Amino acid sequence: MKRAWTISLAGAAWLALAGAALAQAGREDRAPQDPAAKLHAYVQVWSRDGGVTPATMREFYAPRVIYYGKAMSREQALRDKLNYIRAWPARTYSIQPGSATTRCTPQGLCEARAVLLWDRTSRAGRRMSGASRLTLVFSQAEGGRIVRESAVTLR
Repeated sequence: MKRAWTISLAGAAWLALAGAALAQAGREDRAPQDPAAKLHAYVQVWSRDGGVTPATMREFYAPRVIYYGKAMSREQALRDKLNYIRAWPARTYSIQPGSATTRCTPQGLCEARAVLLWDRTSRAGRRMSGASRLTLVFSQAEGGRIVRESAVTLR
């Protein structure tokens, strides 16, 4: 009986370690291991018609974000993006080659910056183009999701 108890403890310990390892692996899969790749994926989604949806917002954004200087929920950021899309239904975005930079902290935050080249057309046919410095901050504690987004227009 004592031997069975030892095996059970060993089995329980192994299961606990395996479960913790799997949980950690799941977090690492979403963690900002490559914030530059996440930045590029974000720009691709934002450029697609219908790309900004509740599902993509859950994929990219933490439940709470600092969105252009304002603390808000992911849902509030989605509403803002959908309003923007209604105003500018035709949008093309790309990252200026060689402009993307990343920096990660030991606390699990990764900042990705790039010059975002944009071209957009309003419903009324007004066309604008320019460039902005886009900054996204990803948090490992939030599964590698965006916790801060900001941009500054360059031209």
